[in-house]
Amino acid sequence: MKKKTNAVLSILCYILGIVGAIYVGGYLLLICPIQQLVGAFTSGTLTLHILIGCIVKIALSTTVAGAVWCAGYIGYNHFVGTEDEYDRLMAQMKKEKEERRRRNKEEEQSTET
Repeated sequence: MKKKTNAVLSILCYILGIVGAIYVGGYLLLICPIQQLVGAFTSGTLTLHILIGCIVKIALSTTVAGAVWCAGYIGYNHFVGTEDEYDRLMAQMKKEKEERRRRNKEEEQSTET
């Protein structure tokens, strides 16, 4: 039961991350400022303050979208559970080091005799 719950929650987090990234980065910070610029320009009320604010929003839209997606991906990995790659690599390196020591020791013993 816990595995199914974690699977559902992980997929939910991933989908929410994608949808949230599209909404926040794509719609709120990209489409809305463009619509605001076009509306202000056509009505003749475009000011430097509006222009700079919209440029900043548009410039940051992909960064914010990436951050929202990353939050969803982190939630996904939290519920899925991931093997710690560092621990596996350290165990492999330790095993290889022990193997080299054993071979060196055997070579030393064979040269002594």
